[in-house]
Amino acid sequence: MRTGLYFEFLKKAFQQKATYKVNTYLNMFGTLIQLLIQLSLWYALIGSNSDYGVSFRDMINFVIINTIVSTIIYCNIGRVLLGKISDGSIANDFIKPMNLKYYLIFDNLGENLYDVIFGCLPVIIFSLFILDFKPPVNFTGFILFLISITNGIILINMINYILGLLGFWLHATWYLYWYLSALSRLFGGTVVPIWFYPKILADITKFLPFRFISFEPIQIYLGKLSISSSLKVIIMQLLWILILKVLENFVWNRAERKVIVFGG
Repeated sequence: MRTGLYFEFLKKAFQQKATYKVNTYLNMFGTLIQLLIQLSLWYALIGSNSDYGVSFRDMINFVIINTIVSTIIYCNIGRVLLGKISDGSIANDFIKPMNLKYYLIFDNLGENLYDVIFGCLPVIIFSLFILDFKPPVNFTGFILFLISITNGIILINMINYILGLLGFWLHATWYLYWYLSALSRLFGGTVVPIWFYPKILADITKFLPFRFISFEPIQIYLGKLSISSSLKVIIMQLLWILILKVLENFVWNRAERKVIVFGG
C-alpha cells in the first residue's frame, strides 16, 4: 500500500471540510447540546441509583468518550461506493493507480479527524472543567484503548465496504444500511451501554462484531476491564477482522468478475 498517497487523500479531505466554517460551528454547538441532553436523560434515569453497578459519574464519562469515539468511527464509505457503482464512475476508479478501498477509507478518516478536532475537542475541554471528565485510568490502559479503537475503525470500515460491494447485485442497498444502523445501535451498545442489557441480549452481543467496534474500547478506556480482559477484546477484534477479510475477498472476487463480464 502506498501509504504516503493515501495520507494525502486524508489531508485533502481534512482541508476540504475546513472550508465550511459555518458547518464547523454548528457541529460544535450541536455536539455540546447533544451531550447535555444525554447527560440530563441519564441523570433522570439513574441519579444516585447504582443498582446496575454503574454510577452517574460513570455515565458522564461514557457519554463523553462515546461522543468522541462515535465521531472518529463514523463511516460512509459503503454509501460512496454504492454511488460510484450506480453512476458507473467506479469503472474509472479501477484504472487509477490506487486502491479504491483505501482511498475511500482515508478520505472518510480525514473528514472524521476534522470533526473530532473542531467538533469534539471543545466539548472535551468543557467536560474537563465543568463535568469532571475522567482521564484514562493508566498509560497501559490508554495504549490498549488506542489499539482497540483502531481495530474498531477497521471493523466498521470493512462492514461498510462489504455492504457497498453488494451494489453490484442489488439495485438499492439503502435498506441494508438501515439494518446496519439498527443492529449497530442495538448490539453495539452505542446508545444504551450493554451494562444495562438483560442477560440474554447481552449474551447475543458477544457473538456479533458490533460491540467490539466502540463499546469494548470505551470499556477499556474507562478501566472497566483488566489488562487480560482488554487483550481478549483485542484478540476478538482481530478474529472478526480475519473473518470479514475472508468475506470481503469472496465478495470482491465475484464483483470483479461481474465488472469484467459486463465491461467486456
